[in-house]
Amino acid sequence: MNIYFRVRVNTKAGDEVYITGASSVLGNYYPDKAFRMSSAGCNAAGETLWEARLQFDSLKERVLRYKYFVKSQDGTLTYEVGGGRRIALNSATTKIESVDHWQEYTEEAPFLTDPFAHVLYGTSYAPYTQIHNENNELIIRAVVPNVPRDCRIVLCGEGKRLGSWKPEHGVKMARLKGLKWIASFSTLECKGQVWKYKFAMVNDVTGEYVFETLPDDAARELAIPEIGRNETFIKEHSQVKFPPVFRKFAGCGIPVSALRSSQSGGCGEILDLKLLVDWAEKTGMKVVEVFPLNETAQTFTGRDSSPYRAVSSLGINPLLLSLREIGPLADPQKEKEAQREIKSLNRRATVDYEDLYYFKKKYLEALFLERGKKDEAHPDYYTFLNEHRDWVYAYALFCALRDLYKTADFSKWEAFGTYSEDLSVAFGNRRLSRTFAAAHSVLGKLSWETVQIIHNKTQFHIWLQFHLFRQLDQVMKYAHGKGIALKGELQMKVVPFSVDCWKFPHLFKGVAPDGFAAYDWKALDAESFMWWKKRIRVMSWYLDIYSISKEVPYMPEDEPLYRKMIPQILAASNMMVWASGWESLRLLPDFYRQEGTEAPYLSVVRSSNPVLSTLRMWLGERNKTLVFKSEDKKRTYFDATVEECIAEAEGTLEEGGMFAILPLQDWLSLSNRLRSRFPYSETLQNGNGKVPLWNYRIHVNLESLLGADSLNTLIAKLIKDTGR
Repeated sequence: MNIYFRVRVNTKAGDEVYITGASSVLGNYYPDKAFRMSSAGCNAAGETLWEARLQFDSLKERVLRYKYFVKSQDGTLTYEVGGGRRIALNSATTKIESVDHWQEYTEEAPFLTDPFAHVLYGTSYAPYTQIHNENNELIIRAVVPNVPRDCRIVLCGEGKRLGSWKPEHGVKMARLKGLKWIASFSTLECKGQVWKYKFAMVNDVTGEYVFETLPDDAARELAIPEIGRNETFIKEHSQVKFPPVFRKFAGCGIPVSALRSSQSGGCGEILDLKLLVDWAEKTGMKVVEVFPLNETAQTFTGRDSSPYRAVSSLGINPLLLSLREIGPLADPQKEKEAQREIKSLNRRATVDYEDLYYFKKKYLEALFLERGKKDEAHPDYYTFLNEHRDWVYAYALFCALRDLYKTADFSKWEAFGTYSEDLSVAFGNRRLSRTFAAAHSVLGKLSWETVQIIHNKTQFHIWLQFHLFRQLDQVMKYAHGKGIALKGELQMKVVPFSVDCWKFPHLFKGVAPDGFAAYDWKALDAESFMWWKKRIRVMSWYLDIYSISKEVPYMPEDEPLYRKMIPQILAASNMMVWASGWESLRLLPDFYRQEGTEAPYLSVVRSSNPVLSTLRMWLGERNKTLVFKSEDKKRTYFDATVEECIAEAEGTLEEGGMFAILPLQDWLSLSNRLRSRFPYSETLQNGNGKVPLWNYRIHVNLESLLGADSLNTLIAKLIKDTGR
């Protein structure tokens, strides 16, 4: 099948335009393998037309995914915004001509990201452009960034076929993935005609409509080309503009481990997020924010409790796994004893990291022995491995060796101290060849029993990740069904003894001043670059929005590579990105309320930083309203009244930022009945001791929070009254 790609882009001398996508013809999203397009002159608006003619096998390439990027003379790559395009190829079609329009970054570009396209604004949508619905087919496609759930786009124009300029009689367009809208026409009797039309947004409930905004109120014009019987011509319109409506949303934030429900197992677990989503829906919130979810086990002590001390940039922390979804044990007596321990752990005021780690690991190992083989035969297990084997094998082998040697310091792993791709694949595969083990230079020196132990441990950690991703996928679908987006964090830093340092030693240069691994950005090669991009893609499996630290680890802002690489990495998914101080990279900043300042619309407004000080603590310090003594009477704290907290929460919600996210502790501070009696205990990071512990858990069960009608009514009213 011949496909002709044409795209208009504002380029300057020396720029080159490429098309890339999920196809070997397009380089499978590798920038250096993308197809370079040819320029074909400029139009009156100064846009250059870039063209490419390519052949695809429609029997192999069932769905074609693609997007464009510009490469400047200095090598900088600039990707268009949005999630790209998808066309379902039909073997009966002989030719496709797609005239696309570059998706420029505008003030409405954030609305093209997945959380808006598929959660906050999206309802049902087709996953791709379906061709061959008509003979001599014309497809008109429009990208409309800001369409609420109760509205649709209608193509309205001259003549009866297009509704005679009456939106109620116009052509109703179908919603596509990525806030695109589509209409298909047969042009059998339209050759030589010039269609004049506009797009209108129609409210399905009220019937009210508004036309798109065009210069001088002119209509769009399209001269219908000659289209053969088995041919498709696609005309795309980029970012159709309507009068802007900048909607605002509220949300709550809390580390998953800090949640508490009647079914938790000693810390908050992934499936507890469903209850938090229910509460968010009940109060009118649209975003649930979690902290980093990465694996942190390094010393097997409370030092590992911080979600920011990642030993893997991709693996999820098994402590967050919901046991109730996997168990029970086959032996009733052992299960009874396990449930007794779970209840004991769950009654504790804080997360007892060491007790929790050793109990949960032992319990999960027992479950793996009982049902691991059965789970490995499940089709979902194969799907997971196909999508994630390029990182999960190395991660699982790292964890297996860490457990075997009882340290994450891989310099003490003898012959395993240097990463081997061959060994990673060998241990990652479900069956380990004894012949391979005997012949391998490293494994041949070990007993077959030791090799089997490592293999079993590796399979155990793959199994854990399968269940973690399965539960996260379940929560994500549950949240989306309620119109709620999930927000998390991209963990930029890793500890020196991590999977990442083991697998990519050339990418790190010792230990940074803060104790994390120091990146050597100039050592970045194709393999490690794709590892960075993979991190973003993996996160898109279970998050819609993510934060990224302003300080990419120890990367000078004037380093040219910094400017070239980060946008390419971020283009790996269509998630929404928040970061402080990176507006030039089109990231959106956090904003903490300060007197005399106003949050920009493209920002996240926060009521406090709960890692250090919650709303009631810093507000009490500022107002000196209440003095609070610690339980041992040795320390004095300031606290704020419920009324002061309500006023400050309302002020945060009234700010101009797109999202106002309050820590769950701050929402609880609005109720005399539900706020903690010990405000100093509500910070996420317990600073006692040399290494801060992250052992905070909310003191209220989520089931009780769902039934707290007085607080929930108050929060719902605050959110509604402040226009969120």
